[in-house]
Amino acid sequence: MSSSYGYLFQGGFKPSDTWTVGFTLTIPLFTGFNNHYQIRQNEALRDQAEANLAASRNSTESIVWQDYHNFQGATAAWPGARSGLQNAEKALEVVQAQYRVGQATIQDVLLAESTLAQARYTLIQNLVSSYVALAQLSQAVGMPLGAQKP
Repeated sequence: MSSSYGYLFQGGFKPSDTWTVGFTLTIPLFTGFNNHYQIRQNEALRDQAEANLAASRNSTESIVWQDYHNFQGATAAWPGARSGLQNAEKALEVVQAQYRVGQATIQDVLLAESTLAQARYTLIQNLVSSYVALAQLSQAVGMPLGAQKP
């Protein structure tokens, strides 16, 4: 829609007002299948967005499951490490008793102490691994440690 107003001065004549109102209607007869191509392009973009969403979902699920199994593995290693520490403590006690009566050397005592230190290290390492795995799992599911609801 368009409109205009004008004031016309002509030599020797009385000035006059001019008014113009117009309407324009455009009817495309042939668009070169532009609408069809645009619909196809939007469908392709939708399909691509759905594929990206599915890939993101699968990746997130994979990370959550991997972190869950890492946590389960670290937790399962704890009893074995604790048992190894107890065995090393008892072995050191036995070697120290043998040393006192002369049946073991100082090297045997040092080896037992080294084994005990290694067992403590393994236990601490398993504990730290459990906490790290738990933190990674909580990050993967989007829930902070100790939270009741996400």
